[in-house]
Amino acid sequence: LVSIASNTLVVGWLVKMASSEKQIMVGAVAVLIPSFLAVGLVTSYPMYLGLMVPAMISTSSMYTVTTAYMTKAVDASDTGTAIGLDHASRSLCGLIAPVVGGYIVRDFGHDAVSSAAAACAAAALVFWLLVAQPVALKGKDDKKSQ
Repeated sequence: LVSIASNTLVVGWLVKMASSEKQIMVGAVAVLIPSFLAVGLVTSYPMYLGLMVPAMISTSSMYTVTTAYMTKAVDASDTGTAIGLDHASRSLCGLIAPVVGGYIVRDFGHDAVSSAAAACAAAALVFWLLVAQPVALKGKDDKKSQ
């Protein structure tokens, strides 16, 4: 429910306000890292739920931007493949993360999971900033030039 509201109300507004995908990604990770770190300090379920709202909004923003970024980077005939690979990679992460998290909890304790999640978010942002290239929009302007 929060993701639907986030995509409908927040992400659209962010895209209009931001000057680039980079700005949205940096902002989302700037919210996500402290949210992950704070999870290690949680003492109640309501506190956890409160922390998850900004985390879900920033994650939803990142997913929307990365999906849009990938679909802009490929030809229209390959858009379905790009979206499929995007969802498949997220599903793979969903399979791997609990196993890795279990080992982290077993070996380092519960608080270490939040630190590891924050470190992964920071590493992903650094990787994205180093690898991502500006992508021109593919759309009605391309048809005029044909």
